[in-house]
Amino acid sequence: MTKREIFEEIFNVVCDVCEVDKTDILSGVKRTEVVEARCIAAHFLIRYGVLPGDVVRFSNGLVRYRQCVNNSANLFDFRKKVSFSFCNDANYIGKILETRLK
Repeated sequence: MTKREIFEEIFNVVCDVCEVDKTDILSGVKRTEVVEARCIAAHFLIRYGVLPGDVVRFSNGLVRYRQCVNNSANLFDFRKKVSFSFCNDANYIGKILETRLK
C-alpha cells in the first residue's frame, strides 16, 4: 500500500468509529470528539509510516504544519489514560487497522 492509501484507510476507519467528519479532523475544530479523533488518527498515521510532512501534503491545505500532527500524536498516551471512551475507540480502531493494513 502507498502512504496515500494508508492515509485514506486510517481516516476512513477513524471517521466511521468516532462519527466525525474528515474535514473537521484535519481542520482546527476544537470539539472534544474531534480532538480525540485527531489524536487517534495522528497516532496511527505515524505508527503505520505516514510522516507528519506527508499528512500536510495529503490534507489538501487543511493541515499547514508538521508540528500540528506531532502535537496531536504526542497527546495520544495522555488522552488514553484520562478518557475511557478515547481508550475504547483507540483500541477498536487499532484492531480494525491491524486486519486491514497487514
